[in-house]
Amino acid sequence: MTMTEAIRSPHPELYPKFSRIVTLRSLVLAAPLVLVGCIDSDAPRDPDADPSEPLPALDPCTATAGLQLTMIEDFEGEQASYFWSNDDGSPTAQLEPPSSAPEPPPVPIAGEGLCDGANTTKAYRLQASGLRIWGASFGVDFPEENGVDASRYDGIVLWVRHGEISGRSMFLQLNQPTTDSRFGDCVSDADIVSENCDAFGAGLGLSSEWRFFKIPFAVMEQRGFGMPADDPQLASIFGFQFTLERGNWDIWLDDLAWYNEP
Repeated sequence: MTMTEAIRSPHPELYPKFSRIVTLRSLVLAAPLVLVGCIDSDAPRDPDADPSEPLPALDPCTATAGLQLTMIEDFEGEQASYFWSNDDGSPTAQLEPPSSAPEPPPVPIAGEGLCDGANTTKAYRLQASGLRIWGASFGVDFPEENGVDASRYDGIVLWVRHGEISGRSMFLQLNQPTTDSRFGDCVSDADIVSENCDAFGAGLGLSSEWRFFKIPFAVMEQRGFGMPADDPQLASIFGFQFTLERGNWDIWLDDLAWYNEP
């Protein structure tokens, strides 16, 4: 997506390909039945909150006013850089792009605009069907050995929608040290559920129309099935993962970025 009022990022070493901060203006979300509201990014995490409960989509006309965005991936290039996908190995599972094809080419968006004042020609698309065990996942792994220092940002923004035959919600999680078996006490795929790694994240409710989400780090929670962990180490974010449950999916994703409040 091409966005207006672009200036250079103060940290181009993080993403040479996306070394810019952009400020959105005059955006309109065309999504019926979207819950409109604003989440206080300074609010502490609620220990009783259900992180799988989808966050409300926001009205970009007001929600993006003054936000500074550092683009992670706008999907306008030839590849979805550092993106991957995976399924549960069900005999009936079909996945496109397949797990054997990392960094797939983005797909064209014909005749669509996410909003007024911003244009896009491509997006990331994942289609999955026949998932019978746990589901599927896709995401991005940053190439930096120690991860990306996201402590300078307030959270993540993105655009997402589902296709004609698809589930209606997914979970976005942070990959970082306190919930990574390489660095903490949790175990990936442990036989004892309470010892499993339980990542911090937030649920996203999807629509057939494009929705815009602003996800503050402050609202991200563990889902409660695994080992409790210390707060996320935002100075070492290894990537993001989108988790899809069993069933059939058609997910479109665009303009994944870090954001800062004005």
